[in-house]
Amino acid sequence: MPRKRTSKRNYGSFGIRQLPNGTFEAGYRLPLDASGKRKTKYFYGKTRAEAETKAESYKQDVEIGIRTEEARQSFAELFETFVTNEGLRRNWKPATYETYQSLGAPLLEILGSTMLEDIGVAHAERAIYGKTKSKARPMRRWILLGQVFRYAVKKRLMREHPL
Repeated sequence: MPRKRTSKRNYGSFGIRQLPNGTFEAGYRLPLDASGKRKTKYFYGKTRAEAETKAESYKQDVEIGIRTEEARQSFAELFETFVTNEGLRRNWKPATYETYQSLGAPLLEILGSTMLEDIGVAHAERAIYGKTKSKARPMRRWILLGQVFRYAVKKRLMREHPL
């Protein structure tokens, strides 16, 4: 009896295998990139279910347009993009830019190097209520942080607003 021929997986599917060290690897085939090549992203877990969950979460993010390479950035990069965005600055009063820069300093002090996908409620609360050198009231920091997160969700850099 002839052996059944296997075929390649389609993009959007993932295969799971156990590595020699006992961990599991789930490989997710990405859609074609701009150069016409298809890449595979790998996720690792101690259990098969953990690796599969990570790959499935990534797959859902790719399908709704999140987790592209430009979306993998720090809060400092996002804040800089937000403040220098000409489309937004057109509607601001002249003093607003300076106010956002001064209010953003303590936020950058706490969240600056944190990657967007890692920011959660605890990070945001620490940035709003944490001890900083700034004398700005927490409410003003909360408003600015909310605006930055809404901008990130609108640009599909974050899945949801953490506040």
